Amino acid sequence: MVKILLVVKNDASDGIDLTDQMRRALIALGCDVRIFNFRHLLFHKTGFTNTILNRLLVRSALAYKPDLVLVNKGESLLPGVIQRLRDAGMTTANWVLDEPFGQYFGMANRVQNIPEFDFFFCFDRAYLESIHQAGCRSVHYLPCSASPDVFYEVIPHDQRKYSYPVSFLGSYQEERVKLLSDIVQRGCPLTVWGYNWRRHPLAPALSARVINEVPRGRRANILYNSSAITLNVTHPQSRTAPNLRVFEVPLTRTFLLTENLPEMHNLFKVGREIITYKDEEELLSLIKYYGDCPQERYEIACAGEARIKQEHTTFHRVREILRTTGVAKLL
Repeated sequence: MVKILLVVKNDASDGIDLTDQMRRALIALGCDVRIFNFRHLLFHKTGFTNTILNRLLVRSALAYKPDLVLVNKGESLLPGVIQRLRDAGMTTANWVLDEPFGQYFGMANRVQNIPEFDFFFCFDRAYLESIHQAGCRSVHYLPCSASPDVFYEVIPHDQRKYSYPVSFLGSYQEERVKLLSDIVQRGCPLTVWGYNWRRHPLAPALSARVINEVPRGRRANILYNSSAITLNVTHPQSRTAPNLRVFEVPLTRTFLLTENLPEMHNLFKVGREIITYKDEEELLSLIKYYGDCPQERYEIACAGEARIKQEHTTFHRVREILRTTGVAKLL
């Protein structure tokens, strides 16, 4: 049996996080999977304890002898650690769903050992050349994804009450404030769900719409199904490709409005499977139009769901990693 060591930021125990989605996909593909949490007990926060964690990773890998060490970003992995595993004969790969250079979230979020990986997969093509220039020889585009066993319709279409005309689910980010404030002040009936919003000065109209909570799992699916329109506003790190939300929301058969990023047209049939906006004016126009078209919203959401199940699940992404790294030949 092919052995995979997943090096990730949690223990994959809640059944919801991408880590657990990856674990289940690998098991479905016939792999034996072990998890190493590189943030265990927050030991990555200090140099001394992070060094201990890195040593434990090497020791665990040498004892397990995996066919593939698959890292999900791993920003606290120290230089030399991945090379040590490669020298021991292990194939190594990284799949990052954030920008890997610390440009937006600080140098503590920078992947420190890009040249050491055999394979590097990134969610956005915009970073591929920079990753290659950083020293990795095999760099690949691999978009975000979602799993239908985590994101699914809870409330049937004909039973939905649509308590929330327009919802946004996401944490505070400065880049999101202007757009959300502007559309609220122009009459958009928006509700914002997310952390850290109240820690920052907000326009009163927007502040009144914030609920300091991030529903997860089934509760998130219920929120989506209770929203006529779910809005996605990505972080600037998504230069050409979308974030996880673009794949999560349609799986619940919920209508999503998201930015018109270039890769959207390669991932979906825009206009039929998903709807995008270019600017604030178009966004408000689309909210007004689709707010009065529940059947059309549902048909687009279902078409998006079908596309994701056909091409964009976490199972598809993990299988592509195994194929590209050559590990699939061992199955």
